[in-house]
Amino acid sequence: MAEAAKKRGIHRIASLADDYDKEHDIQPLAHQPQIPEESVEEHDAPLVPNPKPLKDFRSLPPSRMETRDLISLYWQDVAAAQAQKKPERGSLSLQLGYNVRKGHICVKVLQGHNLPVLDPTGKSDPYISIQAFPFDVFEDSAAKTQQTGTKKKDLNPVYMEMFHFRCKPSAITHDKAAAILFTAYDYDMISGDDLMGEAVHLLPGTKEVDNESEVGSLDVVVLPLLLPLLPTDIKSHAYAELEKRTSDKHAVKFIEERVQVFDEAKSERK
Repeated sequence: MAEAAKKRGIHRIASLADDYDKEHDIQPLAHQPQIPEESVEEHDAPLVPNPKPLKDFRSLPPSRMETRDLISLYWQDVAAAQAQKKPERGSLSLQLGYNVRKGHICVKVLQGHNLPVLDPTGKSDPYISIQAFPFDVFEDSAAKTQQTGTKKKDLNPVYMEMFHFRCKPSAITHDKAAAILFTAYDYDMISGDDLMGEAVHLLPGTKEVDNESEVGSLDVVVLPLLLPLLPTDIKSHAYAELEKRTSDKHAVKFIEERVQVFDEAKSERK
């Protein structure tokens, strides 16, 4: 009863108010649309511009690239050419993972397959040299060349050896081509070691692991071993630009190392 009387009182007051407005010719207020809360500007808040996407270094002409990017681009060129070749010098199987706790690439060299005969005995004494690029991703002493043990008189050597290269996470998340170069040599104590073949593996996309024991459960990667492809074979503009940078110590060192490998391969090509 009390609630009903209250409602009747409210309606009566509203009716009397309407009568008063009509009598005094007072127009009702126009309806004001409500502004959505999210569209209200906060003038006191600082304006934060949208981040611009990073420009892909490969869109730049070689002359404007940084040396480390040129080296990365060179290895991309080599990897693309390598994928089109048959394993004329045998192949190498391995497993790779990125240890997120320790911050390094774990490389497990498994086995060489059908390696070339370079000794008069009809066999070879192979070992695998392992080197990581570029210099600013693998920047500590662990980035220096590492190698497996030597397997005597074996064309299908089983290594099962683990190697570690400390690196930045960008090596596997950034589109710049961090890479590991595998080079097979035949050990010769008298005349010097003979080049058997090389293969490059690009690291972006490497799977993450919590410890190195998990690397053994990852997919096996099989790389064809080839004699080093000359820059003219892969049409590498990056290599040509690196040759010009005679005042850049990183470019000079890189070119010197590649020239040495090309010279070692000359006798094998004859």
